[in-house]
Amino acid sequence: PKLVASELLDLVCSQLMLQDRRCFGLCFQQQQQQSSLSSTASNNLCWLPRPLRVLDCEACKRSDAPVLEFRVKHFPPSLAELSDRRLSELFYLQCRQLIYNDDLLCDSDAQVFQLAALVLLAEHGDFVNNTTAIADLRQHCLFPVSLLQRHPSLEYW
Repeated sequence: PKLVASELLDLVCSQLMLQDRRCFGLCFQQQQQQSSLSSTASNNLCWLPRPLRVLDCEACKRSDAPVLEFRVKHFPPSLAELSDRRLSELFYLQCRQLIYNDDLLCDSDAQVFQLAALVLLAEHGDFVNNTTAIADLRQHCLFPVSLLQRHPSLEYW
């Protein structure tokens, strides 16, 4: 009951065998009320301060079963700074989720398509042919719904 957020973060990192813990944090989703500008409620990430006791955070006080998330908190300026393969994998998974949830801002749809191509390269290797690439795209959830609504045909890609 007296566990501090930094201790919980250390436990999670040790379970994942991460040496470098600086880039990660624990957070929870804070539900925002609907605004007059938006018809939907939105979620904001609230990061747990490391010196705070876990049970003292807002999410734990308001819920019987709070959900804390282990996430990348700070992205390095260059991927070359990622010294550990496990660290690279966690960054990759987080970025992939951010793209799919439409939480990663891209300048254009073309950038999202390029990121999807990199995901396919990481998971399936070099390009073989169009048929295989389209089958791989259909197999994975790589694109945010908003992008699929703007470009419903795989032929566009």
